[in-house]
Amino acid sequence: MIKMISQSTEIGDKKLTLEVGRLAEQANAAVLARYGDTMVLATVVSAEPQEGIDYLPLYVEYIERLYAGGRIKGSRWVKREGRPSDEATLTARLVDRSVRPLFPEDYRNEIQVIITVLSVDSENPPDLPAAWATSAALAISDIPWQGPVGVMRIGYVPKNNEGSFVVNPAYQDLEYSIMDLIVAGLEDKTVMLEGEAQEVTEEVLIEAVALGEKENQEVIQLIKALVKKVGQKKQMVEEEKIDPKLTKNVEKDVAKQIDTILKTMAKNEAREMIGEIKESVAEK
Repeated sequence: MIKMISQSTEIGDKKLTLEVGRLAEQANAAVLARYGDTMVLATVVSAEPQEGIDYLPLYVEYIERLYAGGRIKGSRWVKREGRPSDEATLTARLVDRSVRPLFPEDYRNEIQVIITVLSVDSENPPDLPAAWATSAALAISDIPWQGPVGVMRIGYVPKNNEGSFVVNPAYQDLEYSIMDLIVAGLEDKTVMLEGEAQEVTEEVLIEAVALGEKENQEVIQLIKALVKKVGQKKQMVEEEKIDPKLTKNVEKDVAKQIDTILKTMAKNEAREMIGEIKESVAEK
């Protein structure tokens, strides 16, 4: 049984706390993230490796609950939650794109990430706490992963001829911001960018990315401190070995055919030819 452990830091003038040991102890790992009064629980579990697949079976589910906002449906007939909202689906994809590139290329175990929103205040969106909790849970688990990753939102509020950046803006700040940029990254590089903006200069956008990378270091160091306390030994991954001679022969046989397809053939003819090439490669 893991005793309750927590680590805290300041992000955008608010306190971020990551907690382990209170909930979901049967998962490979579970982390409760609290930012202001917004609280999100992320659990990660993995299964045995699957044979016959050539991709990473990673599933990220983001679950919203009406009670998280203090709302209880009034009808005596409707007692169940509805289907996932568009915002829930987009948040799940945001988390997925931030963590997926960091798994080993040959890892084929099914991984489930379940993110549950427990509480939402009127200031802090739960999407970033969801990403922070997921990053921390994967980092302390036994699942092979090359994280932790930090995720940060950067806003930009114009003032006269200048403007000011806002780190992890609240709902109220986003009403005045002309940019909503998400930066996900490691200590030394950016993994994913997502955002929307009105007309901002290239210089402003570059500064926003740099600021997001800088602020991400606080989250990364916080998660690393948590790993030192409760991190588990990672699973071993068997790398798939491919005969270099086979790779060279396939490249030699296919290169000229593909070049011809791209330069001379119509779309339908190209599809048929590529299908024949795949069959011949599989036979080899």
